[in-house]
Amino acid sequence: MKKFLIIILFYAQLMLLCSCEKMIEIGLPRNELTEEKVFSDSISANAALVGIYDKIQGGLGFLSGSMTIYPGMSADELMQQANNENTQFRQNTLMAENGTIDVLWTSAYAHIYSLNASIEGLEKSNSLSASLRSGLTAEALCLRSLLYFYLINLYGPVPLVLATDYGANRVLPRSSEADIYERIIQDLQWAKTRLPGVSASNLRTDRFFASALLARVFLFTKRYREAADEAAEIIEKGPFKLAETPEKVFDGGSRELISVLSTVYPGRATWEGFTFIPSSVSSIPAYMINPPLLAAFEENDLRGQQWIRMREINGTRYAYPYKYQTRDVIGNARAEHYAVLRLAEQYLIRAEANLRLGNTEAVFNDLDVVRKRAGLSILKREMSEEELFLEIEKQKRLEFFCEWGHRWFDLKRTGRIDAVIAAQKPGWSSDAALYPIPRTQIERNAFLTQNKGY
Repeated sequence: MKKFLIIILFYAQLMLLCSCEKMIEIGLPRNELTEEKVFSDSISANAALVGIYDKIQGGLGFLSGSMTIYPGMSADELMQQANNENTQFRQNTLMAENGTIDVLWTSAYAHIYSLNASIEGLEKSNSLSASLRSGLTAEALCLRSLLYFYLINLYGPVPLVLATDYGANRVLPRSSEADIYERIIQDLQWAKTRLPGVSASNLRTDRFFASALLARVFLFTKRYREAADEAAEIIEKGPFKLAETPEKVFDGGSRELISVLSTVYPGRATWEGFTFIPSSVSSIPAYMINPPLLAAFEENDLRGQQWIRMREINGTRYAYPYKYQTRDVIGNARAEHYAVLRLAEQYLIRAEANLRLGNTEAVFNDLDVVRKRAGLSILKREMSEEELFLEIEKQKRLEFFCEWGHRWFDLKRTGRIDAVIAAQKPGWSSDAALYPIPRTQIERNAFLTQNKGY
């Protein structure tokens, strides 16, 4: 009974965190989550961390759909049917008062607070084994690293909150992207040595999760040798294999999925599936694929055939994403899990890293793997370095369209965003590459500065 009450209090705390209007500056009272008794045995300690996984997927939120929808509109992937405040994402005219911007920020830091509280509780526990404490701490650090990766790629420098101390957190300034990336790398490398090679389920973070995210972070920070090495470790030593066809990638049993999140909301398969697939045969899709993206697929590209669906309403044809093919769950059937990290990205990370390092033949080999799965022919070997770079960019665009903001982030990190987005959106401003810091946060923390242009 005592353990049951502890877990109930833990969930109540999470509900409070995700509904609060303030985040880093809010005074969150000490409660059961930060008391040592929550981490007095393996059952309650595991329950605390599983509760955070569940809360992340409990609704359309920061790590459950939003990183696909909003960066997808900001880039050149998605258009929104409705005309409301979120049209600002598509028009790249975001305002600091935008409610969605505020919710994204607040929910991300709510999850970070919960993870920090768990890390602190594990550190104070005297009853758990050292291996269990380090393993659960490693999982929490992986999730926190994922959150910070997306925060800095949306907003640029952000406060680096590493503890639950309200007094210190409420006046934190923005840390540089370099410092945050360094912390992410440090945490992931520590976690990698303390996580199992393969967890019992890819619903929990394991060593390959840490390695896959490290490979991405090394690519983003231009540490190309390390990016290539991490990707190679996953490709060559991991238990993963590309799905035979694109339509099989997101199946529940797919071996391509390095890490997934289980959808826990009643009646939902994945939030992308629920959001993108129309609710009836007469419904216009809420989000449509941008025409330039449709035009980028070759006629025989299986990704364009299997990951996109068309809907004709009153003579108008609408294309919408169909990577996830289930909108609603009937009964307990779940055919799909929500992919966080997958093997195809590692091939493309290694290809780009090797191109930067001058290992051209290795670039062709990895690109051909991705192309062949898409039903495309292998590349001719006389391509120039610039042509190869554009081919990597194209394959990344088509393989990861409408998926976790890849296109938006890649255009920014490669310096291509002005050329690409300005060609499609005449009113484009370079300042729009970063989202504004929410006005509510600026007003509550005198040490928090706003991004240029807002």
